[in-house]
Amino acid sequence: MYIYYNHYILSVKNNSGIRFLIGNSMFGEEKFFFRFDSNQMKIMERLINGEGIKVEIIEKTLGSTNLNKLIKLNVFLNSMIDKNSIDSRSKAFYFNNNMFKVDDKIKEKTVLILGIGGIGTHVAWNLAVMNVGKLILVDHDVVELSNLNRQILYDSDDIGKNKTDALNDKLTKVSKTEIKVIKKLIDTKHKLETIISNEKPNLIIKSLDSPPMFPFWLDDLSLKYRTPYITGITLNGVPMIGPTYIPGVSCSYTDFFKDEDINYHFGGIGSSLGVIFYNISAEIALEAFKLLAEVGNLEYVDKVKMVDYITGKTAVIYPKQNKKLINETGIIHKTYILIAIISLISLIGYKYNNIMVTLINYINIIILPLFLFRSRKSTLQSIFVGSFVLCLLNVILAILNFNSLEFSVSFLQIIPTFSVLVGVVSIISCSLGNIGYSVKNKLLRRST
Repeated sequence: MYIYYNHYILSVKNNSGIRFLIGNSMFGEEKFFFRFDSNQMKIMERLINGEGIKVEIIEKTLGSTNLNKLIKLNVFLNSMIDKNSIDSRSKAFYFNNNMFKVDDKIKEKTVLILGIGGIGTHVAWNLAVMNVGKLILVDHDVVELSNLNRQILYDSDDIGKNKTDALNDKLTKVSKTEIKVIKKLIDTKHKLETIISNEKPNLIIKSLDSPPMFPFWLDDLSLKYRTPYITGITLNGVPMIGPTYIPGVSCSYTDFFKDEDINYHFGGIGSSLGVIFYNISAEIALEAFKLLAEVGNLEYVDKVKMVDYITGKTAVIYPKQNKKLINETGIIHKTYILIAIISLISLIGYKYNNIMVTLINYINIIILPLFLFRSRKSTLQSIFVGSFVLCLLNVILAILNFNSLEFSVSFLQIIPTFSVLVGVVSIISCSLGNIGYSVKNKLLRRST
């Protein structure tokens, strides 16, 4: 058997040995230093230069202890690893961040990009070089001279060409991603629905801002077809990124802006600076990567961020229900429902003196909010309230039981016990609820 060096792992050397940098280079990096003599260093140099060497020779030179450690750390492999292909650096990133199945996941996804101008072109390039399975590019416009200050993949030779054709030509030179172009002006909801229903994308990128009713059509259809989207536009040079909408989980565009907020273009040209579009597009592409690969935390769920890249000022817009905090409609009424269910089951438990009923009640205060609420905050708030009410009811019912048995219980004796009980139950309940919420979101993201 031959041994090869894993080129996805960086290494640095000095006069006494080699240090291998395992994992993410900023967080959680582990540095493993191996002392090598001159003969051992020569073997390592041969391996790093791409040569495969018989395992018996390596074991004899490095020693079985070093060999076994380096195999365990994945520094040594039994096959040569790709280090020259266009996606080799991406694969190295996935390897070092423990994202071993991400490449396969992304290759199975289809992304619909609506509008391939200043934002759409960059996002399309980022997704293509990530090897997303299929990109569907939708635009009816042609390349103009004024586009070239921000739409980086177009050049003077493309002027007059349809944007979808020009971008398709560029992307096929840097990626194996399947590209489909749709040269169509989407000026009705029916046209948009035809595309979504026929193509069945896993994700939609909305990078156009007309017609004005378009966001409302997209909200209705995303919900109907259970298709998430990420949106980003500029408003007179100021970027607006978000929201990231996951049907059944997060807030959509219409939760932020209503029909009366619609403005129609009257005159003038939109100002733009290429470097600003690069930043917006990178944010959107990274959000898309996390959603498609099911890794990390999504940045633009339940919010729209406006960033002035020149001054560094940032403003965050939250849903209309509450301009300062994300607040779900009906949270109080839903919590009342939860309390009523808890109270009813507790009374049944008291009547029959059945501990199983209390256990069922406890499960309910964790499970029901996961179905009643969309946001993590509202879910955990409801679980906390449910835990408090459950503890209160159980203490009251316990006192009634004790009194019926002629036990004497003072109010001052109850307070410390009750406080500890509420604290312990709330911590455990909210922790389990937080885990449940994460699992629910992951399942919903997979189903879309």
